Amino acid sequence: IEALRDDQHQPLGLKAQPTHQFVSTATETKLGGATAWAITAIVVALSFASILNTMLMSVIERTQELGILRAIGWRRSRVLRMILSESAVISLVAALVGILLSWVLVQILSSWSLTSLLVPETLSTAALLPGFAVAIIAGISGALYPALHAASVPPIESLRYE
Repeated sequence: IEALRDDQHQPLGLKAQPTHQFVSTATETKLGGATAWAITAIVVALSFASILNTMLMSVIERTQELGILRAIGWRRSRVLRMILSESAVISLVAALVGILLSWVLVQILSSWSLTSLLVPETLSTAALLPGFAVAIIAGISGALYPALHAASVPPIESLRYE
């Protein structure tokens, strides 16, 4: 490639690069990677906010029930564990459904002629595990405030709540 010349026998000034070197220096690749990370951050933030809202509404709607549990002797730590484990189970189910939907989407896109060259036929564990972990962590961390709120409400106050 570097030896190619034009009609006047002048060098074209082309340079060959290995594929990995071109990909690592291409601006489009860097921009695509940065965009992917930005979208991921937005999705994680929205997931966290959705979980926080859902669990807080659940705790507020069940204030009287939680007050009864505290009045019959449940400790704050037990209420805290109950709310966090509910969120962990919901997050686990959501992560598994997300993995299943991802697998279905990859199968569809890898068999479609317009995208078959861009999408591999299988999902890698290296792609699934971080997504699974982030879903569980976002679920539990999004439920921390509602769980702390539920555990800190005095039983008498929550029994008056309607």
